[in-house]
Parts: sequence; structure tokens; C-alpha cells
Amino acid sequence: MRQLAPIRFVRVACLAAVTALLVVLSGCGGSSSAEGDALPLTSSVSEALAAAESHGLDWEVGVLQDGTITAGEYEDAYDRYVQCLYDLGFVPGIPKYLDPISGTQWRSLESYEGTEDPDEMADTMDRECVGPLSLVETPYLSTTPQRMDPRLLVRFKECLDAEGIAYEGDEVNYNEFTEELSDHDFAFGPHFDCLQESMRDVFPDAIGGGVSR
Repeated sequence: MRQLAPIRFVRVACLAAVTALLVVLSGCGGSSSAEGDALPLTSSVSEALAAAESHGLDWEVGVLQDGTITAGEYEDAYDRYVQCLYDLGFVPGIPKYLDPISGTQWRSLESYEGTEDPDEMADTMDRECVGPLSLVETPYLSTTPQRMDPRLLVRFKECLDAEGIAYEGDEVNYNEFTEELSDHDFAFGPHFDCLQESMRDVFPDAIGGGVSR
């Protein structure tokens, strides 16, 4: 049995890198693009709509054509991604959870149980499942403010207090707590240590999460 890599707790200090990460970890619409014709990486709804139209992805077109993506539409797109992987025989089923750090991104652990060639499997999964969802997920995440889970936020503030780290008190996401920090301290300093500790305390069974700039 070949196991797909689980989503780890990650720290990314560059938007281009996190966009790539989102695409790797996500994806699927109901219609498939032409074989070998990869979907482009798009960050805006208008670009995503153009790509969906050119690839005949009717469901994604229906989501994108009004210029907005709701939380419900994004979740539906993620559910279609899960079903896509299941239909292709790559996984027996994927439990999902909303990342408590961002409060916006759906995540999952994908266990691959097929016997196909790994490279061919990855190409098929990217084309059929990952690409279509990225048209919805990437612009949604780029335009939706992050908001840390309330329980995690309380625990995170308690850790900062214990470490003597000052903050304003009205922050709702990790970036607001760390906007004055260098990229190194954002990803490797005491704030991130507190975030890891708080995640372990509040969500011990979570399989991953991440922060990005």
C-alpha cells in the first residue's frame, strides 16, 4: 500500500509558495479537463472562470460566474474533490476538517490504496481532481479573511501571556499577531512555538495545519 503524504503542520513565508501548497493538498470538480491539458493556477475569480469555461467544467463555471465564492460553495467543491478521489479508486473515503488555524481551508488525510503506477496516479489525480477544485479553492482562500478557531485563539493568547509576549487583544488570526515580525520570527519564533503548543492542547487529533504570509 502506498500512503500519500499527510498534511503536516507547516510554516510558509511566501504567498507564491502557499498557493502551490494549496493546490497540492486540494482539488475536484465534476467534469474533467482534456487529458494532458493541465488547468492553470489562478488566483482571481475571473481567471478561474475563464479557465473553467475553456476546459468545459460546467459545475465550476456555475460557482464562479457570479463573481463570488461562498463558504458553502467552497465546501461543496471540496466534497466533490473527495468524491472524485473515491470514484477514481485512490482512497476508500476521506474525513475532512476545517483547519482551526485559518478557519477557512478544508483539509483531509488521503490514504492511497490503489495499485496503479504512482506517477500515473499523481497525474490523473491532479488532472481530474486537484485542478478543478483549485479553481474554486485558490481564489476563495485568497479573498476570505482568516479567523482562528475561538478555542484555539483563547489558548494561543494564554501561551503568549505566559511567555510575556505583548499583543493588542483584538487579533483574530496568526498574521495579525505577527505582522511586525520578520519572516524568520514569523515562522520560527516564540509565536509559532505557542501556536504549535496550543494546537496540541486544543486539537490533539488534528492531522495538520499551516500559517502563511
